[in-house]
Amino acid sequence: MQGYRRGAKGKRWLRTASLFPLMVGIVFLLAAAARCGSTLWARQRAQVRLTQAMPTPAALQEPVVTPTPVAMRQSTTPPPTATPQPTTTTPTPTVEAAPPPTLTPMFAPTAGLTPDPLPARPPAAAISAEVMATSLNVRAGPGTTFRRLGGLSLGQQVAVLARNPEGTWLLVCCVDGQQGWVSAEYVKLSQPMEAIAEATVIPSAPPAVPVRIVIPDLGIDAPVEEVGWRVEEVRGELRSTWEMASFAAGHHSNSALPGQPGNVVISGHHNIEGKVFKNISLAWDEETAELQEDGITKRSHVLDGYTITLYDAAGRTFRYIIEGMYNMPDRDVSEEQRRYNARFIAPTSEPLLTLVTCWPYTNNTHRIVVVARLAEEQR
Repeated sequence: MQGYRRGAKGKRWLRTASLFPLMVGIVFLLAAAARCGSTLWARQRAQVRLTQAMPTPAALQEPVVTPTPVAMRQSTTPPPTATPQPTTTTPTPTVEAAPPPTLTPMFAPTAGLTPDPLPARPPAAAISAEVMATSLNVRAGPGTTFRRLGGLSLGQQVAVLARNPEGTWLLVCCVDGQQGWVSAEYVKLSQPMEAIAEATVIPSAPPAVPVRIVIPDLGIDAPVEEVGWRVEEVRGELRSTWEMASFAAGHHSNSALPGQPGNVVISGHHNIEGKVFKNISLAWDEETAELQEDGITKRSHVLDGYTITLYDAAGRTFRYIIEGMYNMPDRDVSEEQRRYNARFIAPTSEPLLTLVTCWPYTNNTHRIVVVARLAEEQR
């Protein structure tokens, strides 16, 4: 019986011993589970702390920018960003993200852009001109024949840049954003004319009508006006007759301009209304005149080599040298003869000047024609 008890105890011990490894495993599993739970709890607690410490995106405020000297209007709406961005889905911010916003400088130069040219400004010149007339034209060149660019008013001041050689016109700045020329006669300068530099480049004036004719050897100095023609009926026939200027020589409006290729035609009275070409008529020498091949026209060399000076509206002078003087009947002649006489006033390709008047001084039965050629140095 005692042996049986010992055998039963031994069997119980064996069963207990066989359960021991299982119990040890359970203990290890519980310990591992406790350790894992503790770690997870710690991580969750850390996450909570970080979440509490991190500012919510809605709580972000616009960065405070120090005001610049540029005046800006206050607005209750948030300022627009400098560069528009395409609409995208905003990711959830993390601790490592959300760097501070970078402000774009307001005056940062934009690469690749060329600034617009500034309008013309008057240089820092020491010489100025004050307008003394009610109004003053500003032109593209030194003369009244140049295109008008604009105007100046009484008392207006402009900077003087240069002058023409004669000192009669000034290059000024600026009118409507550009330089131009004004007459020196109608301005008051802050310094003497001699202090103004002469312009290095002066625009050439366009051709202009003649305004004065001078023949020193004949004592002729007369104004020149533009004249046209009229159509009149003579003995049942229509004739075109050139008009004559009074107290002035008349430039035929369809003839050439001084200095240009072509025939400049100027006519004048010899015994009435100013007698501007009287001395041309009186200069004819019948005794030395030569009859030409046509049997009608006579030529005299009495004026050969004389100089005729024409002044145009731009203030320029042109010298012509007389090459011949002609005389032909013009009253009570056929229409064919009149047309033949008109050959002297026909257009030419050469730079000629033709003067027309009547003869003799006490009558007007004949025409006197003087032909001159532009001086060689002016061609």
